[in-house]
Amino acid sequence: MGNASVRYRVAVVVLLALTTSVMAPAPAIAHPAPFEVVVLGGPATVSEAVADQLDDDRHDVVRLADEDRYGTAAAISASRFGPGITTAFVATGEDFADALAGGPWAARSGGPILLTRHGDLPEPTRAEILRLSPDRVVILGGPSAVSPVVEAELADLVPTVERIGGDSRVETAVLVAQASHPSGAGEVAIARADDFADALTAGPLMAARDGVILLSDTNQLPDRTRTELQRLDPDRITVLGGTAAIDEDVEAELATLADSVERVAGATRTETAVAISAAQFAADTARAVYVANAGAFPDALAGAALAGGTGGTFAGGTFQPNGPILLTDTDRLPDATATEIRRLHPTIDDPDDNLPPVAEDIDAIATENVPRIVPLVATDPDGDPLTYAIVDQPSSGSVTIDGDDARFVSGLPGQRTFTYTASDGQATSNVATVTVTVRRRSGAPTSPIVIGPDTFDAFGNTQLVITPDLGTGPDLDGPGVRIQDNLLDNDTDTGGGTLDVVPSSTGTANGGTVTTYADGSFSYLPPVGYTGADDTFTYTVTNGTDSADGTVTVSLTDMIWFLDADAPPGGDGRSHAPLDTVPATIGGAGDTIHIGESAAAIGGAGITLVDGQQLLGVGAALEVGPGPTTLVPAGIPPVLESTASGVALVHDNTVRGLDIGSTAGDGIAIDGGSGTFTLDSVTITDSSGACLRVDSTVGDITIQDSTITQTNDAAGIDITSHTGTFSFGPTNTLDATNGTGLQFTDADGTYDVTAGVTLNGGDAGIDILNGSAGTFTFADTTTITNPTGAAVLVRDFDAPGQLDYDGSIVNDNGELVLIDTTAAGSSVRFNTNGGNSLTSTGPPGPSIDLFDVDGDLTITTPTTATDSQFSPLFATDGSGTWTFHDLTIIDLTGLNGGVDVFGNTGTVNFHNLDITTDSAGTGAAATGFLAGGNNVINVTGTNRIDADGGPALVLIDTVEVDMKFESLTARNNLSSQIGFSGDDGVNLLSVGAGSITVVGTTTVANVDEVGIRMDGVGADVTFGSVAIDTVGEDAVSAGAVFTSTGALRIDGGSISNTGREGLRFGGIFDGTSANATVDGVAFSSIGGFVVQAANSTLAGTGNTAAPFSCNDQGGNTGFIAFNGGADTCP
Repeated sequence: MGNASVRYRVAVVVLLALTTSVMAPAPAIAHPAPFEVVVLGGPATVSEAVADQLDDDRHDVVRLADEDRYGTAAAISASRFGPGITTAFVATGEDFADALAGGPWAARSGGPILLTRHGDLPEPTRAEILRLSPDRVVILGGPSAVSPVVEAELADLVPTVERIGGDSRVETAVLVAQASHPSGAGEVAIARADDFADALTAGPLMAARDGVILLSDTNQLPDRTRTELQRLDPDRITVLGGTAAIDEDVEAELATLADSVERVAGATRTETAVAISAAQFAADTARAVYVANAGAFPDALAGAALAGGTGGTFAGGTFQPNGPILLTDTDRLPDATATEIRRLHPTIDDPDDNLPPVAEDIDAIATENVPRIVPLVATDPDGDPLTYAIVDQPSSGSVTIDGDDARFVSGLPGQRTFTYTASDGQATSNVATVTVTVRRRSGAPTSPIVIGPDTFDAFGNTQLVITPDLGTGPDLDGPGVRIQDNLLDNDTDTGGGTLDVVPSSTGTANGGTVTTYADGSFSYLPPVGYTGADDTFTYTVTNGTDSADGTVTVSLTDMIWFLDADAPPGGDGRSHAPLDTVPATIGGAGDTIHIGESAAAIGGAGITLVDGQQLLGVGAALEVGPGPTTLVPAGIPPVLESTASGVALVHDNTVRGLDIGSTAGDGIAIDGGSGTFTLDSVTITDSSGACLRVDSTVGDITIQDSTITQTNDAAGIDITSHTGTFSFGPTNTLDATNGTGLQFTDADGTYDVTAGVTLNGGDAGIDILNGSAGTFTFADTTTITNPTGAAVLVRDFDAPGQLDYDGSIVNDNGELVLIDTTAAGSSVRFNTNGGNSLTSTGPPGPSIDLFDVDGDLTITTPTTATDSQFSPLFATDGSGTWTFHDLTIIDLTGLNGGVDVFGNTGTVNFHNLDITTDSAGTGAAATGFLAGGNNVINVTGTNRIDADGGPALVLIDTVEVDMKFESLTARNNLSSQIGFSGDDGVNLLSVGAGSITVVGTTTVANVDEVGIRMDGVGADVTFGSVAIDTVGEDAVSAGAVFTSTGALRIDGGSISNTGREGLRFGGIFDGTSANATVDGVAFSSIGGFVVQAANSTLAGTGNTAAPFSCNDQGGNTGFIAFNGGADTCP
């Protein structure tokens, strides 16, 4: 059958639909009219014993309850409403605040209230709407209560869908008032915003008076409520409940907004419900009574609708509901409720329609040990003679009945009470109270009891137990403070007597409750949400003869609100009665919200913390106050789930000891926040939005001992428009197997990520975007593996932004690093740290991809790219200093170069390059090192280039170089290959100052054009030795087209099988070459001249050529000494 409390709650809400009954005028019904008592809820909330007390032969007792709230709502609607109604109302079946204010409106509109889940429309609700075919549906509540998905489903069913819903229940009540009473209202009821009982039981009253219900805090009238009251301009304002619900200051402010203000209240919510009933219904005028559990607000809510509308009548233009809502305990029918039912319909225990008497409360004064005659006061509507009976004797003294009087024999001085009833022989009155103040007898000795002041410390909403014996005293009813102490410790009897406390259960000065025990123990519960510094209560001490009253002051600090998924429904948030779902907001600034350990997740539509609040799960100890005091030790973290985002932070908030599970939005969101934020021992798993989102926030964020796991298609951490600090320290972990990893957008703070970060799926990388100018640090505990896009993306990085990445990256799907536009003054560094590395195999594009990098860039992390299809390092345009260390490129097969650098007006540094290409036979000529349009290029350390299928080295339009290579190899660069650098082995074109040195051998084999080509080279070029074989044109060509002013030196080697000259210096276009020195080179199978020179000088020794041939181009102005002067050419 499921959980009974949930089942009955659902049924009751459904009854709210009945508030919208057909409002056709009904004829007046002469007494006796049909009358029924409607029990709202099942036996778990209103027991069979209470139902038996309500039963009577002359009327029916009907119990309304069902299995499913949504089906019950539809069934009730179907029983009362036919097709073609004008309006139907839809509210969430998971929370009752929104439907609360809409009840009177729906009651007067002649349509039902149906229920829905947050994210989808239940089938019973859909079917009933189709049956009713209303002109419009009004949604009561905002998107967090009824989602846009449900709104769209409703729009498919009816012509018009309207939504009435605000960000809070106060706002929703205002919007309902504006919709139902656009031209103002004659009466407004003001109820407490955080307690349902008074507003619920007032529903029929406001329906009858064509009024609206607005909400207020206990001690402050909300601005939205005040503004709406000014618009409504009511003649009368009715305040619901006592001063503990709406205090005198609010009442005084209300008096300035209407002609009259009245308060309808009782000592308890049960008696307030009676007072509201009495304000609306004269004796014997109601046609029904609706009885709900005083703590089960959902049941009363449904009844508010039912009582407010169903079966109501129009008389003289005024709508009169058919009966009130009264309240009961689960297992006992309160006297006030029973008396009110008898007054409304005098049939219970009154078969002749006799009306019961009404007894009155009485105050009296007596003297100790002197009998006092107290006349009893009661009236009988039928004028019948009355007899009296005592119900409860006083705690000290005794009472007997003498006719119409009570004879009170006083005992100890102090205040004493007793209760009585009156009877007309057929019916019994209500129970009335006589309060007697017993004064000490004149001349009597002063009481020997001396009472000392008592002050105890307690925490807001938290039970305090004081007991002299921790082994036997009162127990806590949940979290709380239990201390060994005694009310009697500073109370003395100067006569030597033994003191006891007179046991009592009573209220405190500010609305709390206290139970005292004879041994000096007491159990204290603060008022709900009470924010005052102190609360007080009185107690009575006796020695058996004398008595004295003492006052206890309880100093309250540290407000705590308690939540527990396993708690029964209807809790008020105190330690003994936790809330069972997560409210949208609760409490005030600086409060603590604690979620207890439970087997099931605690649900809701997310919670927004206000200034200074902290949300604590039982995964961390609940410690409060100085010391501190541990209210709840650390245990298993509870799980919070949400139909929207999980937790929203605003200002100076802490979340600790909590698991955030399934959420329809972000796990934790800081949106428009400021101050200091701390996440401690928090687990966030698989949020539909970002696990952690920070947006438009100025503040410092610290995360410790926490775990973030993201497998959905969303970010693990998403930070936008933030300044301040963000610390994600080494005791945290982030694991993303899907989604977008870490996102930083317009982030200008300091971001220190030293946690264990593992990003290995989806597009989970690190993105720093859109004008970010912060400082970003990622420790060597960060690893990124095979995202679908760039592993690290930096775009539009502003000064003075700085990124330091010490982690490892593997990406075979896209870029290891993509940097697109950085400002001068910014810095991006990938640092060597331990065994970290950057690795890619077979990527479709560059591994390191740079565009418009005007800031400094340093990659010292060892980087390896294997089987790339495009330039592993592709960089174009910028003015920063770029530095690359330990770059290894293996088997490049695609176009462009292994290193492809163009357009840097700053400095480009390389250290320890190892490049191999493997494009021979692929149709693409892959260059080992390709650079053009740069200012300064430096190559230091140990460097090697081996190009198979393209040139080894191509430099174009470079101002200055300082380059050193261990070896250069270019082979198989044929015209069948398509490249951007020609079919040479080495090509230097327009290279300004500096030097290029190949320490070892430069090998060129099987190329279609020149082996080594140099034109317009001002740098000095040195080849340790050359091995040039099978070239289509010259082996070495210097200054053939453009004058080269730098010195050329070749130290040994061989040149063979050339298509044209072995050495060409200068040329037919008046190009010249500076001094060249060639030593120890063996020439063979030269296709043209061994040496051809024009306006150039060549010196060398140890060269061999058989035969030697020389061409001076018809007038060489230089001098050629090919072999130490033995072979010359004038």
